[in-house]
Amino acid sequence: MIGIYECKKQGDFELYNLTIDVSETNNVAKNKPKIVKKLKQLLLNLSTAFYLFTFD
Repeated sequence: MIGIYECKKQGDFELYNLTIDVSETNNVAKNKPKIVKKLKQLLLNLSTAFYLFTFD
């Protein structure tokens, strides 16, 4: 399981590995740029799908 957090001021994302410890505080986004890119696209697709689903 992962946790992703968007920093509004910087526009960056923080990525946390929550599989072992749900209180994980080690941001691994810089080490995993491909995962962050895929997650950003997934979140965009989900938000668009949710918008279409709720307002269509």
